[in-house]
Amino acid sequence: MNRPCHRHPLQAVDEGAYWLPLADVLLVLIAFCALLVPIRTATTPLMTSILPVRIDPRGNLTIQGRSIPLDRLAVVAAAYASRQPDGRLRLVPAAQTHWGSLRPVLTALQGSPAPVELKLPESP
Repeated sequence: MNRPCHRHPLQAVDEGAYWLPLADVLLVLIAFCALLVPIRTATTPLMTSILPVRIDPRGNLTIQGRSIPLDRLAVVAAAYASRQPDGRLRLVPAAQTHWGSLRPVLTALQGSPAPVELKLPESP
């Protein structure tokens, strides 16, 4: 005679079901992290202070609308670095500027306390 097998209620639960609460917790953690990452990146500053140094085709320098002689550029860079320790100087040559005319500017900024970056002109 076949008797139905009676098991304890906890034994009736499939072994795979034990992982469901863990999977739920993992899904909640992933969703929570997906919410926190954009908030974290939105509250941190995106960039440091940048001082653009514009260079026209004749090699003249302009900072914030004022002409700066080449021999004063190192002094301006040092003053800027003391006011903005995390700041950078960005050289912005005009599209018609010859690359050879940038050499004196780069030489003047050699050893500058502020980091220097070069922005390439837009290509036509």
